[in-house]
Parts: sequence; C-alpha cells; structure tokens
Amino acid sequence: MAPYADSEAGACSATGIGEVAIKLVLAKNACDLMRLGRTAQKAAEELIKLVNRRMRGKSLGLITVSASGQIGAAHCSEHLCWAYMTSDMKQPKGALKAKIIREVR
Repeated sequence: MAPYADSEAGACSATGIGEVAIKLVLAKNACDLMRLGRTAQKAAEELIKLVNRRMRGKSLGLITVSASGQIGAAHCSEHLCWAYMTSDMKQPKGALKAKIIREVR
C-alpha cells in the first residue's frame, strides 16, 4: 500500500504492485488532481489510465477521498475489495469491485 494525504486536497491509497504506485507517484498525483478540481472519482480514473498506458498488464487500484469528503475508487485489476465509513453512517459501505478502467489515455 502506498498512501498519501494532504489536508487541503484529500488523500489516496494505492494498492497492488507497490513499485508501480511509487514509480508513478500515484497517491500524490491523485491529491494534486483533486487540488486542481477533479472529483475523487475522476482523479482515481485518470491515474488508472496512466497505469494502463505506462505499465501495461500491471494490477493496481486507487481509493481516493477529497478534502470535502467525496469518495472515489478505480482499478485495472480483477478485483478491488474496498470499504469506507463516514461519521454519519451506521455501517460501512463496501464492494468487491470499483470502476474497472481498461483504457489508456
């Protein structure tokens, strides 16, 4: 796991092949995209497209949270088990998949 957080932009956790996440600085770049106005979901999707273009065949997933609390998740792996919970929820919300991105940009 390769996480990064910035209190003004948001946070991101990358899971999968750590060397890919580190080489492409994915978690930091996700926060930078959110700082520029992308939603948490769009930031995750754009960076998975980058993984597909630069590291074909590598499995990776991103989970993002914007500073305003938006949640995003995308992956190019078979599955991405993920969950989240906010202070106003009684139970966490989880899934076995997020948005699967196979395309490249």
